[in-house]
Parts: sequence; C-alpha cells; structure tokens
Amino acid sequence: MGRKIWQFIKGSIFVLSAIFIGLIISMVIIIGKEENTLSEELIEFYNKDLSTDNYKISIKTKGDYAYVEKTVKQFYKDLSDNIKELDYNLNDTNFVSVLSVNQLQKNRPDYTYNHKIIKDTKSKINKAIDNINNLCDEEYIKKLFDKSKVPDELEEHFYNLFLEYVYDEENAIMLENTKKEVMTLSKQINELLDKLDEILVFLNKNDDTLVINKDSISFEDEDVQEEYQKLYIDIIKIGIFNMTTDTEEKDKL
Repeated sequence: MGRKIWQFIKGSIFVLSAIFIGLIISMVIIIGKEENTLSEELIEFYNKDLSTDNYKISIKTKGDYAYVEKTVKQFYKDLSDNIKELDYNLNDTNFVSVLSVNQLQKNRPDYTYNHKIIKDTKSKINKAIDNINNLCDEEYIKKLFDKSKVPDELEEHFYNLFLEYVYDEENAIMLENTKKEVMTLSKQINELLDKLDEILVFLNKNDDTLVINKDSISFEDEDVQEEYQKLYIDIIKIGIFNMTTDTEEKDKL
C-alpha cells in the first residue's frame, strides 16, 4: 500500500511538473508573440512621417503590452498632431493674406480683424510649439509612462520597452535636434507676428496719406512710403515665408 501511495505521489508530481513546464512554455510563446506584435506595430509608427501621415491609434497587443503600445502610439500621435497644427496655422489663408490689399481695404483704418487674426495665430502657434518642446524633453517623456499600470515585478521590463521605442539613443538625438529647430522657428515666427502688428499700426497711423488701389497700396508722402517699404523688407528678411500680397506691391520693394 505504501509503495502504491508513493508511486501515486511520484506520478502526480510528474504530471504537475509537466503541466507547469507546459504553462511556462505557453507563457513564453505568448510573451514572444506579444513582443513581436508590439515591435511590428511600433516600428511602423516610428517610421511614419510626423508632418503628413495618419497616426490613427489601433491597439493590436493585449494585457500589459497593450499599455506600452497605447502609450508609445499616443506619444507619436501627439507629436504629429502638434507639428500639423503648427504647419496648418502658418499656412492658414486668413493669416497669410493678413496684409493683402483686399484685407487692408476691407478693414481700414483700424484693422481690428487683422490684429485679431495675428493674435489668434500667435496663440495657436505658441501653444503647438510649447507642446512640441514638451514632447521632445527627456523628463517629460519619461513621466508619460505610468509604472503603476503594470505589475511591480515587471515594472522595469515594460518601462524599458517603452523607452526603447520613444527615447533610445537615436531618438534622443532626433528629439533634441527637433527641439532646437522648433525654438529657432519660434523666435522667427514671433518676430514676424510682432512685425505684422507693427505694420498695421503704421498703416493706421498714416491713414491720411495711404492710398489703397485695386491691386496695390502706396503713400502720398514719400517719406512714409520709404518707411513702409523698410518695414516690409524686415518681414522678408525674417525668412519664414512670403505673405500674400499683390505683384505690383512686391515690385515696388
């Protein structure tokens, strides 16, 4: 009887061991599959064009991997959205035509509408720039991953997976360069916006000598005309892009 019990125990241990080993193998296979799916999804996101591509978020992994996938994809989507927002506002028709003959004629002499367009554009652009700067900052990026969302014993594993796709050595350099470029652009944009406001104030101040024709503007006072041309040339020197104007006006400059 004792031998049979012992044989039963040994048999049970063997069966349990086989089940346990089977579970481990299954878990390894599942984990491997999830990490492969995660890698495929995030590499595809990483290779998109931030300024043009669609960053629609669709989660393909499960469990804790899904949290990593969602956090990484949301990071790239937010970065892309703000870059597109910046580009949209810089090329918005109302903004680029703020000094056009048509707009000046319509809103003369105080140009309240024009000033509002500049103010609104400045607010939207600076908000997008601030967001881009944050998304390029190492400390800000690392805080995007909430470690409480994953098991304590696997916290570092999933955190490192997250960093691998958003702040590895190559990405860190790219984000740092992006931040520098955006800061330079921010300085140029704000100089441009301030100069546009300055020109509108100048036009209002000299309205008594201002002549707005169908497709050009000029001043009866030659000194005022010369001063206006200098202000306009300042805009061109900032060098971001050309505002919409008429051909004759450009030829005068």
